[in-house]
Amino acid sequence: MITNIWKTGVMVFDQISFSEDSSLTYTAGVYNSSGTRFQDDGTQKDFNGSLEYHNGNVFAHYGLRLGSQQVVGDEMDRERHAIVLRYNNYLTAPWWLWGEYMWGKDEVAGADDVKAEGFELSAGYKFTPKWEGVIRYSEFDPNKDVNNNKFQEISLGLTYRMQRGIRWQFQVDFNENESKTIEDTVYTARLTVPLAKKLM
Repeated sequence: MITNIWKTGVMVFDQISFSEDSSLTYTAGVYNSSGTRFQDDGTQKDFNGSLEYHNGNVFAHYGLRLGSQQVVGDEMDRERHAIVLRYNNYLTAPWWLWGEYMWGKDEVAGADDVKAEGFELSAGYKFTPKWEGVIRYSEFDPNKDVNNNKFQEISLGLTYRMQRGIRWQFQVDFNENESKTIEDTVYTARLTVPLAKKLM
């Protein structure tokens, strides 16, 4: 499926180096898009900003998004936050770690804001230069004011890297909600073929 994910607006960014392996990167932008597959015909614009501190093989990232979405003619405010911690050293270490915590809220006409939160923990290990395995666990609560409302997902993935940037990816996802009314297993196989002139 092809979707319109482009944003129209202006952004500033820069990287401040403290040493050879330490830096701070920032971004700040104003856009007229409310995200993938959403139209934004309102007068309010979205603000996206981020800070990322890098020290050796450790990265700490904070992202913020403030915006709105039209709901039956009214523009409702939306707010998103995310904190990411990750470790990777692809030159010497065969493994990497990723942790993310996110929270936000949506304005609702005539009612209290809907507050949501979630987190994700991931780890990967490169068995050989061509084979890499990944495990991921995530939880998401779309409305913190509703009990027994969380969704959990466990994912196992395997990637086989071929020549010229081509790779096979195999993944199985185990999904369920806190009340056990939804339990599902999804199997995915994906072939990625870069179409750039210069392949990484």
